[in-house]
Formats: sequence, C-alpha cells, structure tokens
Amino acid sequence: MYMRKWNLVCRWKFVLSTAHLLTPLDHSVPQPMFCQDHPCEGYALDWSHTVEGNLVVGNCRGDISVWQAAEAGFIVKAERWQHPCRGGASVEDIQWSPTEPEVFACAATDGTVAFWDVRQSNCALQLQAHDADVNVLSWNRTVDHMLASGGDDGIVAVWDLRMLQQGHRAPFSRFQYHQGPITSVDWNPHEGFELASCSEDNQVSGRDTGGWGEQCMLCAPTLMLPTTCLYV
Repeated sequence: MYMRKWNLVCRWKFVLSTAHLLTPLDHSVPQPMFCQDHPCEGYALDWSHTVEGNLVVGNCRGDISVWQAAEAGFIVKAERWQHPCRGGASVEDIQWSPTEPEVFACAATDGTVAFWDVRQSNCALQLQAHDADVNVLSWNRTVDHMLASGGDDGIVAVWDLRMLQQGHRAPFSRFQYHQGPITSVDWNPHEGFELASCSEDNQVSGRDTGGWGEQCMLCAPTLMLPTTCLYV
C-alpha cells in the first residue's frame, strides 16, 4: 500500500480561470507531492479537524500510526500501535474526535470499536460493537459525544460517549432496517441528531437519533420505541 499526498491547487486555479479557453489542456499525469510505502493494504485514514496536518492511518494488519504533514511530505508524529483485535483483524475505518486533538476511534473486522489517546501506548477503551465486521464510523461534529458505527450485520449503532465513560457498554440506540452490510454512515452537519446510512441492499435511509430510535439499549432491551425514520 502507498500513501500519497497530492497538490491540486494549480489545476483547480487553471479550471476556474479563463486561461483554459485559450490554452490547450494539459493531459500530463499529475505527480504526488509525497508517497509513503506501507507494509500492507489499508482502508482507513482521517485528517484531524483540530490539529492542522495530522493524519491517522490504519491498515489490514491492524497497524495504526499518526503522521504530520510537512513541506517535504509526512513525518511520523506518534508511535505505531497494534489494534487489540483477535485473529489479525483489519482496521476498516478511523475517525478523529472533532474536539479532542489527541483522541481517535477505529473500527475493525473483529466487531470492535476502539478508542485511542495518542499520549498513551495502549488502547483507552474497546467495545464489542457488532456481531460482525465493523465497516464504518462517523463521529458527530455537532454533538461531539455521539459516534455512529455500521457493520456487516446490517445494524447501525449510535454510541453516547458520556455513557461509555460511566461504564455503560451498550449503544445509546441501534437501527436494523437494512438487509445487507452497512457501507457508509454520516451525520448531517446542520442537524445534529440526523444520521444517514447506506447499505449493500441498494438503499439509503435517514433517521433522527434524538428520539432514541427504534430501540434504546440503555432502557429495557425489549422496549421498542416508535421509529424515527426520516426517509428511505
């Protein structure tokens, strides 16, 4: 696996200007500003929203590292960690905290979601989040104590980090509408509790998680609340 950094500023300036009307289009292949070799394939990376240039990367071997962008490329800012997974599970997605500059979360194919603090050498917290691979994460940037995860089990789980800090290990709510693995989840940046998800069942759905959703796992496990599905 190669990690590449690209500079597209010049090409965008050309497209947005009127120069391209008089100048032949440059069809040359752009070259990356920086290329870093990695030991194996990887799917997970995320830019920090609180520290400029910080990039966290995870690969299929469970390795996690934090890089700092520099003019010459990237430098390793933090030591490499090994996801505390079973059976050599792969890191599938990774997300920085929107407010805490040293904290990030990652999802793995052993069904776990782990939280890390770059100032510590060990995982700060690990959850058994799904009964199958956890494919995707989304950390709510409006309501920063909410994290969503989606897995191969077709479930979207919403985690309240305040409750996790108090020792609760159940999701705040969980949604099981989709009939296939979850391939993406994303919070609406303008509506703090609105969450969209898509799946291999060829459907996109949106829900208002502020009403606890279909099932509040902090209440009685059998208490089914009214659905808050906004669209399918």
